[in-house]
Amino acid sequence: MAPCTTTAKGCSMLRVVLLLLILGVELSAAAQQRWDAVENSPLATGGRARHDDIRIGASGTGWLVNTRGQIWRTADSGLTWDQQLDTNGTYLFRSLAMIDGRNAYAGTVLSGSSVLFATSDGGDTWTDVSNRISGTRPAGICGMSVVNSRVIYGVGAFHGEAAVIKTTNGGLSWTGTSVRPLAQTLVDVHFFDESTGIAVGGDSEQLRGNAVVLRTEDGGSSWQRVYVSTRKPGIDGEWGWKITFPTPEVGYVSVETATNGFGEPAKVLKTTDGGRTWQAIEVTGSVSRAGLQGIGFISAEVGWASGRGVTSVTTDGGNKWTQLLPWASETQRDGFGNVTASPDGQLDGSVNRIVVVSDTLAVAVGRRVYRLGGVPQSTGIAREAPPDQFVLGDLWPNPSDGEVNLSYRLREDARVRIEVIDVSGRIWHVVEDARKPAGEYTATWSGTDASGRRVPAGVYFVLVDVGLSPEMKQVVLIR
Repeated sequence: MAPCTTTAKGCSMLRVVLLLLILGVELSAAAQQRWDAVENSPLATGGRARHDDIRIGASGTGWLVNTRGQIWRTADSGLTWDQQLDTNGTYLFRSLAMIDGRNAYAGTVLSGSSVLFATSDGGDTWTDVSNRISGTRPAGICGMSVVNSRVIYGVGAFHGEAAVIKTTNGGLSWTGTSVRPLAQTLVDVHFFDESTGIAVGGDSEQLRGNAVVLRTEDGGSSWQRVYVSTRKPGIDGEWGWKITFPTPEVGYVSVETATNGFGEPAKVLKTTDGGRTWQAIEVTGSVSRAGLQGIGFISAEVGWASGRGVTSVTTDGGNKWTQLLPWASETQRDGFGNVTASPDGQLDGSVNRIVVVSDTLAVAVGRRVYRLGGVPQSTGIAREAPPDQFVLGDLWPNPSDGEVNLSYRLREDARVRIEVIDVSGRIWHVVEDARKPAGEYTATWSGTDASGRRVPAGVYFVLVDVGLSPEMKQVVLIR
């Protein structure tokens, strides 16, 4: 691995991983994988625009849809994309159901009576098939779940009638069923097989109630409310948003909120028994007016929660969380507070869907498309290997009111980069960045930033990046 530079890909993620190690968090091999923004990814721009859903099959063919009324297709697992439909915002596409490389469905919201579109020719044409829905037609289709080529479920909406639609003939006909009064809104759905599944939403049409989880074991003929959230003071309303099940038993649901007057942490719901029972887990460090949206886990322990300007990661099943994209003044945001640019190796704060495609690939969509390679089938704990290229000494003095020194010994010729960063991963000063021969060295940080100004008092980390053996030391600066 080449030493980090301010523009090298993966440096931001590396800093966060090392910070977590310093703080005593055990990271899995999966957590150390990088999210890479696809170089030629479609970019969702303007207002609240973002890519809302993505599906990719084992063959590499797939689609994404967005709230700009666009549908894009990929044939190479998300590396390149071709636009197939652009309605200029006439239809707000929110969900996808993919049967195979030729047959798929797209759900819309706030688009009048047009709530379901279909393709049977690989996306060359998309047709409004809302008239195939009999019974209760939801005001929109926010989430869909494909069981097999015949059985597909959809739910909606976050406004209007809360209903579940179902097909048992591959989409030739659908039946819609209201789930009131168990839920007033539905946003996402996940089925384990043809009969058993869950749906999430809220118990108030005005989005001023509580999050609910519904469960069925008879293919949607009847539903049971298995969870109702408890709101904290200052939160006017909350509802379940997106579902992810990394295993048949362990699953998570993101929770969106209306207002957050007392700065409560965001939260997710977790089940360990296949959706029969649920518990709320706080996402420490993630605080916003509107809670969370996108969520995805690549194992029972490792996952991300995002969608409201900040991305959080957990490596222990939600017990501890770390923000990968801190609230920083230099972060680019749009007029709604959504992150429009993020450091390499991280997700932007508009992520709405994270999908595990296979045991070697996961994808996510927000403002752009991201890919995570090397998704493991099982998660093992990865620990830092002993350094084989250099030896670090101690920082002195520590604590310090100014100058800080660090001794190190190179066992062989190597490029050395030494950075001073804070707990959020922000670089304050690059102390060294040069290739050096083997030998003994002392690096000195004067307690200033790159412009020579004294940095504030606090905890800082000195990151030493040499070859394949990055290490970090903590220093306390006092003033």
